[in-house]
Amino acid sequence: MSQEPSSPTTGRAGMERLREQARQILERAPMKLPDADVDDLRAILEELQVSQIELELQNEELRRTQRSLEEARDRFSDLYHHTPVGYLSLDRSGLVHDVNNTFLQMLGVLPKELLRKPLSAFVEKESRNDFFSGFLPFYRSPESHPLEVWLAAPQGRRFLARLEGRRVDPDAETGGDGDAGHLRVAVIDHTPRHQSEERQRLSSAALHATSEGVVLTDADQKIIEVNAAFTRSTGYTIDEVVGRRPRLLKSGRHDTAFYQEMWRCLGEFGTWRGEIWNRRKNGEIYPEWLNISAIRNGAGVVTAYAGIFSDLSAQESVRQRLHHLAYYDALTGLPNRQLCLDRLRNALAQARREGGKVGIAFIDIDR
Repeated sequence: MSQEPSSPTTGRAGMERLREQARQILERAPMKLPDADVDDLRAILEELQVSQIELELQNEELRRTQRSLEEARDRFSDLYHHTPVGYLSLDRSGLVHDVNNTFLQMLGVLPKELLRKPLSAFVEKESRNDFFSGFLPFYRSPESHPLEVWLAAPQGRRFLARLEGRRVDPDAETGGDGDAGHLRVAVIDHTPRHQSEERQRLSSAALHATSEGVVLTDADQKIIEVNAAFTRSTGYTIDEVVGRRPRLLKSGRHDTAFYQEMWRCLGEFGTWRGEIWNRRKNGEIYPEWLNISAIRNGAGVVTAYAGIFSDLSAQESVRQRLHHLAYYDALTGLPNRQLCLDRLRNALAQARREGGKVGIAFIDIDR
């Protein structure tokens, strides 16, 4: 800490004391001044006055400089303690001898709980090996080295810390020793980033584990992500479809009006759902139940589209099988009585609409 500057009053009082001492010395041993005329004395007096003013100006300049230094010190201290990055200094033994308020808040401890303590005491057990293997290079090289470890105080919070250490070699300590010097360590709380990455990992795992096909596109309908179920249903891998548009799956069964209605619903309601026929990579046409949703940002602008579909080809096969069993003989494969009645009902309905007649011929094939 720098000493408090002396006030102008204190400085003037000191000058008065020195002046009084000088008078006492002159009274005890009067100085013999050489003969001088009035002009010489006036010149000497003017020179003394100039010197006095000069000293006063110098003193004022010194006081201003000291005030500026104190203000700069206060600004630096405020920045040091309130920056979003934690800072601490370690001696050659790894003991903390200086720390800013940000790191204390990160760790949730008081200064007395951290100062003169080894930083390794606050490293979580799971990160101990990484810490000791990665922290040693901080002392061996003046270059900055990054290191990520989990830190926690006994009663504090647990967080993922990114440490960047730089060795500082005071002239009195260098002496050519590669391990000499202190460390300046910057600490960034990477817990939010870690949590975000973990959420993304879990989301990705859930995306690829679901049995429904998922396709994500950007606002221009260019595919940016698909899941494993998409690949199983369509036969296309992610590398084959990224950057392309979903129209590569069009089967040709739907007309332009179908797709215009789809995009009208997406634009008006932000979603569309329905049955659609698409084409696999091998050319097979299959039905799927598709649900498309528009994804908007905070300003309400569409930034992406998400499509989730269920492959209905197995259901369609079952439906066709049931239809065949209902209307065709299981042994011969010929139309049965139920199909005959169904066709007869359709013919009668058409005859009523058109005012026509229906003729029926019955042939007994057993005779």
